[in-house]
Amino acid sequence: MFYNYVLDNDGNFINVEAFRQAIEMHLEINFALNGKKWLLEPTSDEKDWFMLTDLSDLDHPVFINSVDKVLNYHIGGKALRDSLQDMC
Repeated sequence: MFYNYVLDNDGNFINVEAFRQAIEMHLEINFALNGKKWLLEPTSDEKDWFMLTDLSDLDHPVFINSVDKVLNYHIGGKALRDSLQDMC
C-alpha cells in the first residue's frame, strides 16, 4: 500500500520525495500546520491544485499550478518542503 512507504508511524510524510509523489499522484492531502487545518486538493482536471485553510473560505482558494510551487508554498514563513516534520 502506498501509505506504508511514504508516511511514518505518526502519519507524517517520511521525506520531501514522498510528499512530492503524493502531490504528483494528485492525492487529496489534509494536514494541520501552525494551528490551522489545511487541504491540498487537485482540481477536477488534475492539472493544478488548490489549497484551503480551515475549510472556512471555500470561495477563495489558492490555486497552484506546479508541484514545485506546492512544495515552495509558504505557511508561517516556511516552505511546505521544509515543514514536513511540523505537519500532522
